[in-house]
Amino acid sequence: LELQARCALALRELDCRPEALNGKLLLDAGCGNGALSRAFNRFGCEVVGIDISDSVDKAFAHFAATGNARTHFIHGDLLCHPLRTGVFDVVYSSGVLHHNRDTRQAFFSIASALKPGGRMYVWVYHKRPGVRHALRQLLRACMAPLPSPVKHGLICMWLPQAMLRQYLRSAFGRSAPNDRLKWRERLVLLLDHYTPRYRWEHTQEEVHGWYHEARFTDIRTTEVREWGFGVLGYKRMEGRPSSS
Repeated sequence: LELQARCALALRELDCRPEALNGKLLLDAGCGNGALSRAFNRFGCEVVGIDISDSVDKAFAHFAATGNARTHFIHGDLLCHPLRTGVFDVVYSSGVLHHNRDTRQAFFSIASALKPGGRMYVWVYHKRPGVRHALRQLLRACMAPLPSPVKHGLICMWLPQAMLRQYLRSAFGRSAPNDRLKWRERLVLLLDHYTPRYRWEHTQEEVHGWYHEARFTDIRTTEVREWGFGVLGYKRMEGRPSSS
């Protein structure tokens, strides 16, 4: 997605207007290249982006040229992050928690950084039926243990036929939601699906249960896409009963 469209999607996922983020402290948990973290600044919030990959170091260096006064980057593991408890007004994590060793544990880890009354959104993969998806999962299980250069090489070899099938589906009027992707976007999608060491899938009921267990209220699914769904909730204020 283009960055402007990605920001609009994030607002829908968080179910808020831009002004609701003004003056807030937001955690982008699993920030990747930091582009969305930096873009959140346009809404008037201060942002901390954290990621376990080297991309966060590159993000810091890239955005340092224009000043990182309101965007801060941390190289860290979501399962044992260095963030203080209860300091963030907003916690946002899209497409990241399911790539950790334990999705549920990662959820509770980042939830600890949210202050009472704050909002938290997470997007994870959902379970998909069918033989085709089962075969993809089997292929992923075979590829994931391979060295990174080998995995990336295989995906790059696979990319042309994936794009060809995308063009053919569009030409014959059988396109799927992801069939308008550019080459780079399709490459990222393939890498995300087949190369991570961990790629867990969950149900909405399961994730809603984590929110309940973590004492959240007003829990609801705000986004459902082809591969997964996103859930929003508010950390309960002490002494206030749940409305969910």
